[in-house]
Amino acid sequence: MTDYSCSEFDRGWLTRVPEYLAALALLALVPITYQGWQVLPARIPTHFNLTGQADGWAPKWMLCLLAAAPVVMYLILSAVQRLSVTRLNSVVRITQENRPRQERLVRGLVRWLKAEVTALFALLLWSTVQVGAGEAEHLSAYATWMPLAALLGTVLLFVIWMIRER
Repeated sequence: MTDYSCSEFDRGWLTRVPEYLAALALLALVPITYQGWQVLPARIPTHFNLTGQADGWAPKWMLCLLAAAPVVMYLILSAVQRLSVTRLNSVVRITQENRPRQERLVRGLVRWLKAEVTALFALLLWSTVQVGAGEAEHLSAYATWMPLAALLGTVLLFVIWMIRER
């Protein structure tokens, strides 16, 4: 077990990868929203059932709200990322000895969740535009189940690492 200080780990290039991915997902919201505004009718799909069929509709201005949601989530997760690990629930008991390792892992988890959540919302926004414009009949399995599996897999992986790094 290598003992990294949190500041040391936070400066590594690998920790910036999820931040870059989240930023790319946020940037993608702009052209997706713009294209959607151009091609969508007055009512757009805003809710989909488990099979991906649209079963909820709203006015077109909701497209802007759907694009704003990942931005808000990004800001909330960025704030959580800065909290001390002792202020968060953890799967292991935090001690003076394991605190640097646990903080590193918690910050890593939040970084990856931030990237995955923003990418998921960008994908859902794009899929909503596709369905609303009539270019797709329903959400694909890639847009619904794969991102959720990635989120759960990330959480599981980091929980295992946290338990191992007690």
